[in-house]
Amino acid sequence: MVTKLIISLLLLQLSTTAFCDAGSQNAGPILFCVARGGTSEQSLSANIDYACNQASVNCQPIQPGGACFTNDLKTRASFAMNAYYNLYSSLGGTCDFSGSGQVINFDPSNGSCQFSSGSKAAPINTPGSSATPTPIPKTPKPSPGGDNGPGFKWCIAKPHADIQGLQKSLDWLCGMIECQAIQPGGACYDESVRSRASFAMNSYYQTKGRNDYNCDFSGTGLITTVDPSHGQCRYLL
Repeated sequence: MVTKLIISLLLLQLSTTAFCDAGSQNAGPILFCVARGGTSEQSLSANIDYACNQASVNCQPIQPGGACFTNDLKTRASFAMNAYYNLYSSLGGTCDFSGSGQVINFDPSNGSCQFSSGSKAAPINTPGSSATPTPIPKTPKPSPGGDNGPGFKWCIAKPHADIQGLQKSLDWLCGMIECQAIQPGGACYDESVRSRASFAMNSYYQTKGRNDYNCDFSGTGLITTVDPSHGQCRYLL
């Protein structure tokens, strides 16, 4: 009787071990999205701005005082790009970022700065609706000419620009240009002041001749060659 019990326990242990090993083999590596070496600062800043303006992407850790805040723009961009990728990869988001992103299979976390992994975005429903989710944002597409050649340009708010300063610029801009698209119900409306300011800044920049000085806004504007348009929100070109 004792012998049969021992044999049964050994068989149970072997089957459990085999199941766990099979599960580990099927799980696959944990992937992270980071910025490629040699990516221009303009593209890195545009990637931060794009990723951090998507729903549910938490960029608080790379704000001043955050666990991942650093003067290294590439590290901050990698954190934001990875946060976006891990939220939206299962729903169509990629790590492309106009060719400036790459997927790696080792954790780039450092000390108290922890990169997210394996997260999934919950369906984002429009107010008053429980049936129709909003479109999942894709990473920005490259503009003709890319970073180094002649191509289209847009003006957006800098990722770390002061919110109060952006609000002042936004109030001024909407007295100069058409801002209906960023009003509640508009195709480009967003609760983020930075997102609305980016749209207004670009509209002003495009209509005033695309001069670099038309995208200064007291040092809060940034020229980018990556189209910031997303979903139904199309930026003026």
